[in-house]
Amino acid sequence: MLRHAFLLLLFISLPTPVSAADMWKKACEKDLADALSSAIVLFKITHEDEGEPRIEVPRKLSVEYAACIDALIAIAEQKNWRWNKRYRQKFIGELKWTRNLLKRDMAGVHRLATYYREQNRDYIDKGLAGFLRQWAVDHKYAAAEFDVAQGYGTHDGKFNEWRLRTLAETGYLPAIEDMARRYLKGDGVDKDAGEAWYWLKRAQQGNVDTSSITKKSLNQLLEEMDEGERRSLAYLAHYHNDLDLNDIAVPPAFRPLTAKTPGPLSDQEVKVFIQKFKGLSRKTNRKKYGAVPDN
Repeated sequence: MLRHAFLLLLFISLPTPVSAADMWKKACEKDLADALSSAIVLFKITHEDEGEPRIEVPRKLSVEYAACIDALIAIAEQKNWRWNKRYRQKFIGELKWTRNLLKRDMAGVHRLATYYREQNRDYIDKGLAGFLRQWAVDHKYAAAEFDVAQGYGTHDGKFNEWRLRTLAETGYLPAIEDMARRYLKGDGVDKDAGEAWYWLKRAQQGNVDTSSITKKSLNQLLEEMDEGERRSLAYLAHYHNDLDLNDIAVPPAFRPLTAKTPGPLSDQEVKVFIQKFKGLSRKTNRKKYGAVPDN
């Protein structure tokens, strides 16, 4: 019950993320011709400085204006390139290549976002990584959402438990495995063997080898839990009702797992709970994330 109350309050109290759709729409309200001209100048400068024009320049332009990429390409094809004619074919070619990537291949978008995040040479790479990752997140690509949950590319770089939990609940195995590891070790969350046990079992049901997380058996972990951890597991097991317990030797002392959920919170538990989470900003968008698994 305490876990249930915690999850509910955490879910409604997180700040509403900036809508990616609004971000693309806002960009397309700008003057595309001016944006194109600026990018062409930068493309030329990189050629002079580095010997080869950086294809990242038109790629970044493409992703920044992804919602109106066709209009951007049309303007580029009609533009009088004059002294920039030798850049025309390569520049427009990159615009079209990126457009096709964005429309057809979220796995490719995510791989490219990861590549530019690792390159991290300058603001062009950083911008590309951010825009590509956000595009994949907006299209509910699970691996990209997993990155955001880990804090990659976010303004504060912090791990986000709510994002990871929401993704894990859709069945995304890397998120399930990470939830198990974090709760077993207390990495970014309060250590809770009961919570860890639930996610370990979910991972094993998905044929994930969890030996890198713990060498202990699930039965041994059950026996070592304290009462609070047993309550956590009991709640999750009953709330989700998705664990196969046929191969688990549940200890005699651990009746809540197979019997019933612990009783309601005491007045003191409610008071402590409210004090702990008081002051969190309100969240107005309560739509649950539905991830598309990565390939």
